[in-house]
Amino acid sequence: MNFAAFASAVDQSIRIPKATLTEANLPDQSRKVFIVTGGYSGVGFELSKILYRKNGTVYIAGRDPEKGAKAVLALRADCPSSVGHLEFLPLDLADLSSIKVSADLFKSKENRLHVLTNNAGVMRPPIGSKTKQGHELQMGTNCIGPLMFTMQLLPLLQATAAVEPEGTVRVTWASSVFTDLTAPKFGVELGSDGSPKVHDKRTVDYGQSKAGNVLISSEFARRYKSDGIVSVVRIARPKIQKV
Repeated sequence: MNFAAFASAVDQSIRIPKATLTEANLPDQSRKVFIVTGGYSGVGFELSKILYRKNGTVYIAGRDPEKGAKAVLALRADCPSSVGHLEFLPLDLADLSSIKVSADLFKSKENRLHVLTNNAGVMRPPIGSKTKQGHELQMGTNCIGPLMFTMQLLPLLQATAAVEPEGTVRVTWASSVFTDLTAPKFGVELGSDGSPKVHDKRTVDYGQSKAGNVLISSEFARRYKSDGIVSVVRIARPKIQKV
């Protein structure tokens, strides 16, 4: 790790600027529809709480129905005055066959989507862990799965952006300081077959998966900015982030 990477990691982890948009000044989110992947714990749970408390329609997407049901009950108890809607959406990002099913289920329930927060992810799973389709688990869950889910929902995002105020439809991608600390030199290293290389160290593969999200966010913004969709990278450190 060189000095520039270290300095970038410090900026992202310690020198956190004061938030300009907080729960205190967030306007009412009635009529807004959100998906938060991994919304039943950590940062995703807190974000879901803020949006639901402000009367948003929030879908908590994840692979564990029991955790999803518990999160829905907890959020309803925490936000008794909300007139929003809260629902669990089954989604396994480590199984590509599950992703289209989840997106189709969502589209059968809603005709708008204002914000897709690609928050779910895994870090340092057991060595050799793979997705159902054989991808290294961190790359598959953190990067490939969210991309496929987003593309399945793209027509709905485009349709929503066409009738909503500019800048109100967006996709966020979860990155990490490990993009600077452990990812390969050029972000994502490809093997001889053109697929992301699997490394000896799981932290390198984790950093690579998060670097992939940076690249995807940039390319997504380039392709779909003209459609009115904002694409941004979100870097979160749950232990220090104020939500």
